Amino acid sequence: MKKILFFMIYISLDVFAEPILKLNNQDEVLSLKNYGYYFEDKNGNYTLKDILNKENQEKFQKLDQDYFSRPATKSAFWFKFDISNLTDQDVWLLVATSLAFEIDFYSPNEKGFYERPVLTGILRGEESKLYPNNWFWLPLNKAKDIKIKTFYFRITEEAPFRVGTTRSLISFKAPYDYFTAGYFGV
Repeated sequence: MKKILFFMIYISLDVFAEPILKLNNQDEVLSLKNYGYYFEDKNGNYTLKDILNKENQEKFQKLDQDYFSRPATKSAFWFKFDISNLTDQDVWLLVATSLAFEIDFYSPNEKGFYERPVLTGILRGEESKLYPNNWFWLPLNKAKDIKIKTFYFRITEEAPFRVGTTRSLISFKAPYDYFTAGYFGV
């Protein structure tokens, strides 16, 4: 009877736990679909401190699509997700658009605190990019960093979000580059 009760408690806790994106294979590219959450900042003026507020944390909604899109709005959107890197390579977040005006990316330090954000986007100049590419790459967990970390980012545009190693994201992006080159070549 004790085993059944323990199992029921374990299952009920697991149902309410937020899903953790676990990158197991250095060749896979994962979507934030069903792993990420978003919050609409209707005035676009919230800070990370506002977002970390318990009341706003409860307003996050599950990201249930591969490509985040909403009708045109003046809102900013905040995203959060938990990740663990089980590979032997660094892991990146890919914001797969070349049209993101501004991206504010918040990464926890070793103690779990969020310090200065990475500020990138086309309005912030090419030098703001952390990886030389026409899309936006943001660093997540280092190689073999299995510690679960929560990342936040703010963006005002729609875009697909992917997670993977440098190798897997380059492979993921290659068909888009070939298509673009072919289009302009014709």
